[in-house]
Order: sequence, then C-alpha cells, then structure tokens
Amino acid sequence: MFLRGTPWRRDLIERDRSYFLISEERMRGHRHEFRGADAPADVLSMGGSTAVAASASPQFQPVPALPREADHQDTIPSGELLFRIRDLVLATVLVVALAPLFALIALAIKLDSSGPVFFRQQRGGLGGKAFTCLKFRSMHVLEDGPEVRCAERKDKRVTRIGHFLRRSSLDELPQLFNVLHGDMSLVGPRPHALAHDREYARTIPSYTERFRVKPGMTGLAQILDLRGEVNDDIKITGRVAADVHYVERRSLMLDFVIMAMTPIMLVFCRSAY
Repeated sequence: MFLRGTPWRRDLIERDRSYFLISEERMRGHRHEFRGADAPADVLSMGGSTAVAASASPQFQPVPALPREADHQDTIPSGELLFRIRDLVLATVLVVALAPLFALIALAIKLDSSGPVFFRQQRGGLGGKAFTCLKFRSMHVLEDGPEVRCAERKDKRVTRIGHFLRRSSLDELPQLFNVLHGDMSLVGPRPHALAHDREYARTIPSYTERFRVKPGMTGLAQILDLRGEVNDDIKITGRVAADVHYVERRSLMLDFVIMAMTPIMLVFCRSAY
C-alpha cells in the first residue's frame, strides 16, 4: 500500500498541508505563536498532544519551533526494544563485514584531497535532540553552522572521490556507529542539519512529527526516490509526508521491506549527487 506512487504521494502532501500536532502545554502557554488565532480550526485533544486541523484560510498558519525532547517522550512506539536489538545485531555485523571497505574509502579520501576522513555535523534526532552525525567527507568544506547549503548538481564543493561516494551513498556508512551508539536506527526519517530543521519546521506544519522516532540510515522517502537536492517546496513536502507516513505505520516488517529495497533503489536512483 505504501508503494503506490504519485497519487499516494499527492494525498499525503495535501494532508500534510492541513494538519499538525503540538503539545497541550504549548497550546495553553504559547498561543501567540499562531498568526490569525481567530481563524476557524478544529482542535482535538489526543492524550498529551493537540491535533489542529487548520482551515483553508491562508491567515491561519503555524509558526513552529523545534520540539523539546519532552514533547514526544510519551509517543515512542511500544516494542522499541525489538528495534534496538535488531539495530545492534545488524549494525555490528555490517561494521565487521565492511571493515576492509571502510579502510579503502578512508585511504581514497586522504589521497584525493586534504582534510579529515570523517565529516561531523550536528543533526536533529529523537525528540529534536541534537547529535553528532558521522559521514565520510565528500566535500572540500565542512559546513556545520547556522547556514548549511545543500549539495547541488555539479557542485564544485564536492571532491572527486566525493562524487562517487555521494552517488553510491557510501558516504553514509559511518552512521553505522551512530546506530551502535543509539543516536540513529537502521530505518527512519533521514536526519537533517539543524539549520535545515529550523527552516523546514517553519514552513511544513507536520515536520516535527519526524522526531517521534530515531532518524535512520534509510527510510520510506529514500526508497520512493524522495531524496537529493531540495530546490523547491514540493520536494521537501513530499519527503516529509513520506516520513510522517512511516512514523504512523512503523513496524519491523515495514523496516524489513525498506531495508530490502534500499540496495535496489541505490542502483536505479538518479537524484543523489
């Protein structure tokens, strides 16, 4: 059902523009964060959260902030221990099996350009809490500040070996250590730089729903080819809609399907560079 293509994506995008969740505490104490508060809207209490169905009026738009960790601490799905055991076992096996590949990539990076082997960047994790995300360095620059520019097609910041690493997604392999550390999962919404989290949270109402689960090395958006450069609102809205769809239906079986399809999508994907 989750692989239906364009009509399914359009339905999610339209729904994503209409609904968002905030905590009851925030609704009570921070009503000033909403412009046009007199506009009609349906407000439903949902056990610690308030679901707001916004009207069609363009004046009623949320001005969201990134969530505090406490905002979603009661919404983590039951059975989380099974996901953690799965992550630990598979990540350990992959780190051991791919150790020679890690060494080859590290050597290639050092021979190709000056700079560190690993790129470290602060990204948003479970509950919106920042963590240090690891990647193989694929650029000449190490951006991790209030402004982070996404990679573009034929981006001159990307190194020679970096083009191959990004195209094949091998630059993401060090995130296996993030999985072992507990900051990430093998499957979940892809983490974004904190600067991008703040930007997208202002324009996409349900963006913070992604923080209800750990970020992942791969996810539903990735196997639907909703990845790569974000140069318009439609692309990021579709990606977030897929992430929210995953969060609402998360299961070990769905994770298995996503992991099984990820290598196939890497072969045919043309949106990563």
